[in-house]
Amino acid sequence: MFKDNIKIISDFFKLVKGSKLWITLLFLGSILAHLSSLLIPVFTSNIVYYVTDMNASATYFNILWLLLTYIAYNFFWYLNYVSYSYNFKYSYRKLRE
Repeated sequence: MFKDNIKIISDFFKLVKGSKLWITLLFLGSILAHLSSLLIPVFTSNIVYYVTDMNASATYFNILWLLLTYIAYNFFWYLNYVSYSYNFKYSYRKLRE
């Protein structure tokens, strides 16, 4: 199954020469978005822990990190969306030709 997918991808890129920058951004954005999604439960659980421990400064620190993680998460998915759209429009036009 894995070899079949590699063959389909290689055949596609033989037909359509996509932009290496956009393809790299597509994979990079997806990987970083998934990695940042793993941090969200960590910071959320730290907030709950420090609230019950009555440590206000650590709670605010984790709230700040949670906010930054959400911003990064949405930015990476936006980057993934833009690069996917660009690659799809380019590939569709080239395949139609």
